[in-house]
Amino acid sequence: MRDPRGSANKVDVIIPRRGPWEEEQLARRRRIALFPNHECWIAAPEDVLIAKMRWHRESGSDRHLRDCVGILKVSGDLIDRDYVERWSSALDLLA
Repeated sequence: MRDPRGSANKVDVIIPRRGPWEEEQLARRRRIALFPNHECWIAAPEDVLIAKMRWHRESGSDRHLRDCVGILKVSGDLIDRDYVERWSSALDLLA
């Protein structure tokens, strides 16, 4: 889907696993108005970053790292870096 400002939007459907980060990720989700009278839940950008890093580790695909760069370009100043670092460390994603 393309928005009027010219940037591309993409939707990833994430089936959560069970664990402490997944529980916190679910608690941090945000409800947004997608269309008039239609709302949906989205993951916080920090949790998308963590999920992308996890998928990169599991698949080896650099596409997930490129997605991380894109998220940081759009939301970089708003990202809770302490949260990302804490969970990245706990999930062993920094090695």
